[in-house]
Amino acid sequence: MKSFKHIFIVFFIVFYGNAIAQNSNAIILTIGKDKITQAEFERIYNKNKNIESSGTDNSIKNVQDYMELFLNFKLKVYEAKNLGMDTTKKFIAELEGYRKQLAAPYLTDESVIEALSHEAYDRLGFEIAASHIMVKINPNASPKDTLIAFNKAMEIYKKVTNGEDFKTLASTLSDDPSAKENAGYLGYFSAFRMVYEFENAAFTTPVGKIAKPIRTRFGYHILKIDDKRKARGRTKVAHIMIFTPKDMAESDQTKAKQKIDSLYQLVLKGGDFSELAKTFSEDKGTAVRGGELNEFGAGEMVPEFENAAFTLLTDGEFSEPIKTAYGWHIIKRLSVKNLGTFEEEKKDIEDKVRRTERTIKSKDVFIAKLKKEYKFEVLKPVSYFYLAVDTTIFNAAWNIQKASELKKPMFKFANQKVNQQEFAEYLNSQQRKGGVIPIENYVDNQYTNFVEKKLLEYEESQLETKYSDFNYLMKEYHDGILLFEITNKMVWEKAIVDSIGLKAFYEKNKQNYQWNKRKEIIVYSCKTNEIAENVMKLVQNKEKQKLSQDSILNLINAQEKDLLIVRNMKIEFGNNSLYDELSKKVGISLIKEEKGRFVFVETLSFIEPMQKKLNEAKGIITSDYQDFLEKQWISELRAKYEYKIDENVLKTIK
Repeated sequence: MKSFKHIFIVFFIVFYGNAIAQNSNAIILTIGKDKITQAEFERIYNKNKNIESSGTDNSIKNVQDYMELFLNFKLKVYEAKNLGMDTTKKFIAELEGYRKQLAAPYLTDESVIEALSHEAYDRLGFEIAASHIMVKINPNASPKDTLIAFNKAMEIYKKVTNGEDFKTLASTLSDDPSAKENAGYLGYFSAFRMVYEFENAAFTTPVGKIAKPIRTRFGYHILKIDDKRKARGRTKVAHIMIFTPKDMAESDQTKAKQKIDSLYQLVLKGGDFSELAKTFSEDKGTAVRGGELNEFGAGEMVPEFENAAFTLLTDGEFSEPIKTAYGWHIIKRLSVKNLGTFEEEKKDIEDKVRRTERTIKSKDVFIAKLKKEYKFEVLKPVSYFYLAVDTTIFNAAWNIQKASELKKPMFKFANQKVNQQEFAEYLNSQQRKGGVIPIENYVDNQYTNFVEKKLLEYEESQLETKYSDFNYLMKEYHDGILLFEITNKMVWEKAIVDSIGLKAFYEKNKQNYQWNKRKEIIVYSCKTNEIAENVMKLVQNKEKQKLSQDSILNLINAQEKDLLIVRNMKIEFGNNSLYDELSKKVGISLIKEEKGRFVFVETLSFIEPMQKKLNEAKGIITSDYQDFLEKQWISELRAKYEYKIDENVLKTIK
């Protein structure tokens, strides 16, 4: 029901929304105390007026038709409000949930998102090979520790630029643990594979050059660009794997190589790759799927595996056994996906942009914009809290009373003034047990978050006033939820629960529910023609041998499931061309191949046209009963509430 409700509300918004509202406050419809403007009605009409034929003679008729639909909809919503459906906790929570979703695009700088998406798309067309030397530093390090780390990074940078060997320096000086083995080499990668600051440096530094130290949340990096090539796309492969751990004995290493070579010979001779993977691959996570791996691109697999996979030129082609740090692999290419156009990739890229640290850039731009628009001004610096907060805050034990003297206005914007106690309460609410960092850093970070929170909360509260399209959308979601709830109560659920009313409706209208001429048949579907012939013999002799349908099924399917599938059916003439062909007379038909299986039909009888029973057509009868209830309900609403359509205003709409 929840899924159906969401689909209903979204359909309602699409049907009734997304039109250009006119700047008219003229009242076109009055229901009780509710007054509906011409602009609101035109949002519906402008969206849907082209559904019916257009023209001078029909234009007023179409407007009037839509007014009838609009009136019915508004009467239902008015009834829901009179019943208090818009005051329940459930309704308020649901509408607020939709509001949060609708507000999200208004609380970021979409122009930045658009620019970042184009930037990411351009980068996805290439792959960078890079090496780095890292000087580790805590994201919340003190200015003193940050300076020490930066100076260390600059010393290494000078050594590299003065000609010292990058690999040697990476192996001996880098804080990246893997550097001792890979000399800082990271392989190939594209957009979204590295943190954004690192990616920026990689894509803006020429091949062969070394970037000055850049800061990420991991520390400072000295970055060397080894190569740049066009992206190879993303590939999907299956593999058969034999593990060879580092500590495996040499004799076992030899056996593993012999085993992968034997499997390779079976693949060469046409063996089923999927079945071989299921039976012999030691990667149990993928073996159950015939060795199938998730789609991957540059930098997502170890280089040996990745290179072998992208060397395969056609779907279905497989590699010779290749060795990685994990073991031996035979790789089969399943598919390759290259980068599409920006429009084709846009949604996926935008989703990734919003999920990664790139959004920080968009948020920063948006917060700066709000500060300027609302004339943000600091009244008391955050430094007053440096003495009020101590390290107990890192154990969730800080006492807010330590800031009790701080009561003055801290900053202001728009018509808001935020005092120091509000910030103290925010600090108190954010207490968590965790690592200790310098108090100044902690307070500054929390202050930044607090300011952003207050600005965004205020901006969100102003959306209906600032943006007419948001205001209309919220009204449409408000009415859409109410429309669903009231219709569900008065029509849909009532038709399902009201068995007496449904039966009475059926009795009154049962002449509308008739079976055409039908046939009663049994369909036997078999895996092979030989099985079909054997089944036919059993069916022909079932009475003599006293065989039931279940006993025939159990006998045939004893060794393998679905060798035989049996369906008992009553079908109308003309509903299935195959069954019509095989059931022209009572008895057993010939065998016919259909979609890889072998089918014959046993026709038991022909049934003349007759009236459907309630349980035989309950779905369509219930649907018709719902239509009946809705028409009856609308008549009751029109009689219950006073309403007035201003025909003069209606005639002005083209």
